[in-house]
Amino acid sequence: MRDTGGRSDDIECHDTPTLDELIHALEDVAGRARAAGLDVILATIIPFLPAAGFDAAREEIRVAVNEWMRRHSGAPVIDFDAALRDAAAPGQLAPAYNGGDHVHPSSDGLDRMADEAARVIATTVRGGSQR
Repeated sequence: MRDTGGRSDDIECHDTPTLDELIHALEDVAGRARAAGLDVILATIIPFLPAAGFDAAREEIRVAVNEWMRRHSGAPVIDFDAALRDAAAPGQLAPAYNGGDHVHPSSDGLDRMADEAARVIATTVRGGSQR
């Protein structure tokens, strides 16, 4: 689950999911994966301001979903948000990681995401903490 209902290339979504809907969806998918014998690792939603179609309400939901993942999900979390955000403007991608549209990471951003994912997965697998 990557976004909170912003623009796509040629489709604009007007219905912003609520925080509860997103958390319920994450819990549902994770529960089904666990029931099928799969390990679950979550990944935070990356910053997207000031991209077209995204606003303060969606940013508030993004931040809250990410905090839920980190604090209450009970699953390992790849924190792409922390890895890519601009320290001076946490709702935005850091300039080096912005692919130009404020939504998609640059090549350096993708490399940073891969490094973070590899770190968490290696730690999770080696540490035996998958849930």
